[in-house]
Amino acid sequence: MDGLGRKTILVFCQLLAGVTCIAAAFVEAEWAVITLTLAGKFGASASFSIVYLYTAELYPTSIRNTAVGTASMVARIGGIAAPLLAGLKLPTPLIIMGGSALLGGLLAILLPETLGAPLPENLAQARFHEFFRFIKIKSNYFSGERPVCSRQTLVQMDVQIRIGKDPGGACCRR
Repeated sequence: MDGLGRKTILVFCQLLAGVTCIAAAFVEAEWAVITLTLAGKFGASASFSIVYLYTAELYPTSIRNTAVGTASMVARIGGIAAPLLAGLKLPTPLIIMGGSALLGGLLAILLPETLGAPLPENLAQARFHEFFRFIKIKSNYFSGERPVCSRQTLVQMDVQIRIGKDPGGACCRR
């Protein structure tokens, strides 16, 4: 994980699980179905173990425990749904679970890489993370106010966060 990064491994494992499960739904040979479903199980198990570390690194310290607990609870939905899906006629369970893993892998591409990045200490540092700039949040998410910041000020704040310094609240006037 320290060589390739968390995001790369998570995306690869999710896509592996999704593609192999969907492919297993359309293959006739029994040995191929078993091989593809085992590869899908490998991808799902690997991504399940990586997601805990990755989730902990995405959220700031002030809400990290709550965020990891919530993510763990949401992740268990697949485990709850598995017995219900097992009762369906093949290939429906493979398509549903494979499609879910494929969608998760594609959405994980939008997440930032956390390898080597300092952990965010507060919500202000997390708000200026590159993921939030990617989806172009222009208003203050937590209060509904619009910050009045120049592009240069935001870049300076980003540099301070990346080198581990607290940018403080004086950078953006409200």
